[in-house]
Amino acid sequence: EAAVSESFKDLINFMLAFDPIERPSLAEIRQHEWMKGPVATKDQVLEEFKKRKEIIDEEALANTASKPDIDPDEDFSTSHTVHRGIDDGEGDDEEKILNTMGEFIPD
Repeated sequence: EAAVSESFKDLINFMLAFDPIERPSLAEIRQHEWMKGPVATKDQVLEEFKKRKEIIDEEALANTASKPDIDPDEDFSTSHTVHRGIDDGEGDDEEKILNTMGEFIPD
C-alpha cells in the first residue's frame, strides 16, 4: 500500500482550492517543499514498475485459476437459462406480464 506524504497532500490541496484566487501560481508550485524533494532515478522507477507488474501478474493468475472453465464455442444463452417468470402454476406468464404492465401504463 502506497503512502502519500503530508507535503504532497498539502500541495494537492493547495492546487485544488475551491477559490481560484487561492490556488498557487506555477512559480509557487515550483517553490513548494514537495517539488524540491528527492526524485527517483530512472532505474528506481523501472524497478518499482517491475515489482508492481509481478504483483499484478500473480493476482491475475490467481484469479484465472479460481474461475470455472467456459467453452467459448458453447452457446451460453441456451445452456445456462435462468427463468424469472411469475409462475404461480396458474396460466400463461406472458398474459400475466401484459396484464400487470397494463396497471402501470397510463391511458
